[in-house]
Amino acid sequence: MMKIRNVFYILCSILIILSGCAQQEKVKQPKKQAIPETNEYGGLQLIKVGQEIKQKNWGTLKLEQIKHVNETFTVGTMKIYVDNVRVITLSNMETETKEMLKMYTKLTPEEVQRRLGKTLEQTEAELYASLSGQDIGDTAKYIEITYKVENTGDKEMQFFSMNDVTVNETQPFHVPTKNFLYAEDTLVGTKSVSREDYIPGETRDGLIGLLLSDPKEKVKTVSFTTDTLAAGDTHEKIAEPQTFTISL
Repeated sequence: MMKIRNVFYILCSILIILSGCAQQEKVKQPKKQAIPETNEYGGLQLIKVGQEIKQKNWGTLKLEQIKHVNETFTVGTMKIYVDNVRVITLSNMETETKEMLKMYTKLTPEEVQRRLGKTLEQTEAELYASLSGQDIGDTAKYIEITYKVENTGDKEMQFFSMNDVTVNETQPFHVPTKNFLYAEDTLVGTKSVSREDYIPGETRDGLIGLLLSDPKEKVKTVSFTTDTLAAGDTHEKIAEPQTFTISL
């Protein structure tokens, strides 16, 4: 009887110890930190994969991929310094955010003409274009490119560094009509003649955001094609468009 009682006491002691350990484990578990908020564009603040930030009146941004490129690409006297390429998931979006992003999924009248493979009246092409566009779901995924452009020459130059971007060799974007983020270099007209020339020694920042069609696809390559490089005063062609590829 004494042995049974001793075993019972030992078992109770073990249960008490285990219970105390479990309580300690609960205490040790850190509380989930609140996602920081910003009033500015939050993508530039994401530096580690998995990091999140809430952008006021926009949504929650989460960094999925990042490539610190730090490469220079040259076209004539123009230098393109590519800093980073990020892949970001956007969630908890405002209704206005979804509506704005939907605008950038619409086809242009020129794209309608190409896809239908036949000649349409301009009014018909514009109608089809206005009816196109995809509804934005609970999440959206986009690629962000940050860069700088410098005119290292002594003459004014007409140039746009990232006229077209292609992701994974399958999804093409005409940047002047598909980019929803803006900086000095990307706040330009859709036509070459509507863009302000680079003066000698001028440097501009560039920021590009392009919606990806498949949110599950991992980005492996990003290619960009420049616009034609031309002299600012005579519009004489200096260099043909060039294409460069970045691997993630």
